[in-house]
Amino acid sequence: MYIKDLGQMADPPIKGEGSVDRDEQDAYIYSLLTALQTESEREGSLSALASLYQSKFADMKESLRDQKEGQESAPCEDPDWATMKKHLPTIVRLSIGCPHSEVRTICGEIAKEAAALGLRNPRPKSSRISLYISPGEVPPMDSTDEDVHAEYIEAFAADGRVSHFTQILAMHPEYLTPLRESHNFMLWGPGSLPLPERHMIAIMASSSHNCKYLMDIHTRHFLDLGGDAKWLESSEHLPRKYQLLLGLNATLAYQPWLLQVEHIAPLVKSGADNFSLNELCHALVIMTHFHGLTGIIWGCGVLPEPDAVEETLLNSLDCEGSPSPTEVFDITDADEGAQETKMTSEATAEKLRQTAFSPREDDDDHVHLEDFAAADNDGSPADGADADVEDDKESNQYTIFTWDAQDSPFPRITKHVDFDVKSKELSLFRMQHFSWVDEGYSTLNRYCPDIGDLLENEFRVSKNLTYEFMGEVRNVNTFPFRWAIWNYVYRTKGVVDDDYTYKEVNKMLTKEVKGFVKTLCCFPHLITHKQWTSFMDIKPSEKVHICILAAEARKQSELLYGLRTVMHLMEPQSR
Repeated sequence: MYIKDLGQMADPPIKGEGSVDRDEQDAYIYSLLTALQTESEREGSLSALASLYQSKFADMKESLRDQKEGQESAPCEDPDWATMKKHLPTIVRLSIGCPHSEVRTICGEIAKEAAALGLRNPRPKSSRISLYISPGEVPPMDSTDEDVHAEYIEAFAADGRVSHFTQILAMHPEYLTPLRESHNFMLWGPGSLPLPERHMIAIMASSSHNCKYLMDIHTRHFLDLGGDAKWLESSEHLPRKYQLLLGLNATLAYQPWLLQVEHIAPLVKSGADNFSLNELCHALVIMTHFHGLTGIIWGCGVLPEPDAVEETLLNSLDCEGSPSPTEVFDITDADEGAQETKMTSEATAEKLRQTAFSPREDDDDHVHLEDFAAADNDGSPADGADADVEDDKESNQYTIFTWDAQDSPFPRITKHVDFDVKSKELSLFRMQHFSWVDEGYSTLNRYCPDIGDLLENEFRVSKNLTYEFMGEVRNVNTFPFRWAIWNYVYRTKGVVDDDYTYKEVNKMLTKEVKGFVKTLCCFPHLITHKQWTSFMDIKPSEKVHICILAAEARKQSELLYGLRTVMHLMEPQSR
């Protein structure tokens, strides 16, 4: 994944190769692949890579001719080839997912020759990068859009790959740029948290919604940076302060309204085994950021790259006569509801044309809260949404990091529970008392300088991004629709904006749209192809835009809870 893959390091290796002891040839091939990222070294490295593989292919052909039986498995018994074969998935990825045409051409020729020799799965027959979005909808590697091409070039130079995630978000390059900048800064820029630990936090946050795509990427980053592999085995092997941090992660991910000062106070006690406030705020940013990213990954059906996917899955997707990605991932009912959603889309566009958006004018707080409560009516998530995140442990190749530390100050939370407006135990988060603009931004910048500016730009761009169309209807002011999504996400997290008229939510968003958005923000791993297809008849890029809006609103709402708690924690010290 780019975003520095969404990362940034000096002389970064191509991720996905792992950090293991390599023999001389293995290290040589690895260095050639890494050098492709650098313009001055690219031509020579490509030539050497092609020469190495073509020479081996020639030896293999001769060996096959000399064998009476001509067994296809013989070349694979060559120990030199066994080493070279390890890098074929990366070469395959580069043949289809590199912004430099010369790299795609040479790597494509290597993959093609490997296929001609009958080697297993040297080249994928499917070019899908998403379960839901067809390849033709995504900007190609040779895109003529200058902004898109610039992002692809930057991605490859930084990390040696243009991830599927990056390619999908390239449908909205205006958003991708600020997302990349904030992502790179929090993971690779200045800060008090050590680099490996930043990626450990990213893994913990991604595991909250079983996002293997992100967990895989940041597991590799963590190990490449010298992280302790034992940490990845279970929460029992984590340092005490990270065991406690799992409680904060779970609270933010599932029920952020329960967060209290007494929960985070033990995390910042003085001592080497605790966090500083700067470190805690940095961790808070990373956790909320990755909770949001899991929504985009699951919501857009992002598939792993050829060198990241499990071999068994790659085989099933690539072999002739094998099931399609749709069959492998159990996608059904693709066209169900299409006629109904087309009418919904046109009706929504017409509502937008007739709507003159204005802030709330009534002063009746009781009526306002009734509208706030009603905004989540019909917002039914996917089937099975009550499933505990721990239910996926047995089938997951990665550790699901749920906290079970003794004497943890956090309540034991393992799943989302809807915010109950009528509960006497819970309090609404009122933005008139603590908002991002007035308090959140300044609190964050106090402890994590500069990241507040980057996030502010990211939030601003995601809110204002518009193309003034909905489906096939042009010249539409989509602000009321976009703002309804943002405030509906706030509603699911118990955050109320006293300047917003919550009747607009039910006016602008259908039951299907609310169901998709709620699933994405609360149970993203349960998003289905049926939901993606049927919630609205609009372009794939517009659906990606909705995923962006929902993810950013969720991130901001969680940040508000976390930063307000930090501010309250520090209030006695500021007096």
